[in-house]
Amino acid sequence: MTRSGCMGICASLALALLVLGCGSSNSSSGSAGNGGGSAPWDKARIGNPGTGWWMNAVKGKFFFSVKLKNSYAEDANGRTQTVLITKTMAAKSGSNAEAILLKPNETPGKWINDPDQEFTKAGPVVATNFDKAVEFIDGGADPFYTDSYKAVAFAWGQYKEDDASKDVPYGLDLRVWEMASAANASTLYDDLLNNSLYNTTNWTICQGGDANNPCP
Repeated sequence: MTRSGCMGICASLALALLVLGCGSSNSSSGSAGNGGGSAPWDKARIGNPGTGWWMNAVKGKFFFSVKLKNSYAEDANGRTQTVLITKTMAAKSGSNAEAILLKPNETPGKWINDPDQEFTKAGPVVATNFDKAVEFIDGGADPFYTDSYKAVAFAWGQYKEDDASKDVPYGLDLRVWEMASAANASTLYDDLLNNSLYNTTNWTICQGGDANNPCP
């Protein structure tokens, strides 16, 4: 698979109609709407803590955390792939977290469930309470269950790029949290920057602009 071929989006998702880019200012949070309600997400931000491109986005009551990692993660393709995957997720926002998880033929390029991952090697998993979420991701679940809000559902998929020509294909960690309301999701998005899992990254706000250069 070529790198350019890997950037395709499934036509059935009609994502080609969505124009996305990223602002040039560095910030920790903020609105990513580009006017007229055409942005695929309500808020989005991207950063690279040195272990791969990581993007967080909110669409309605859903919070998405997407991490793309491997030896290619530092290049522009890795950055763009992360944005496109998150864009796919936001466009697919639906009634529950399980329904909007990526399937291999709905992502940029071709993806398979990563057979080396204990919980998700057979496909995405879903938790509907704190204890089950902790079972999957241990301390990573704590910020999503607080006195102010509690997640309704958590869905998790771990994928790898199905490309035998690469020594180290892309690895994708996708987490989708369904909150009780859009207000909950928005508050969560802002509050996460005070959590040690998130505050070590320099985040850049993603918003309407150049779709070919989502985050400088």
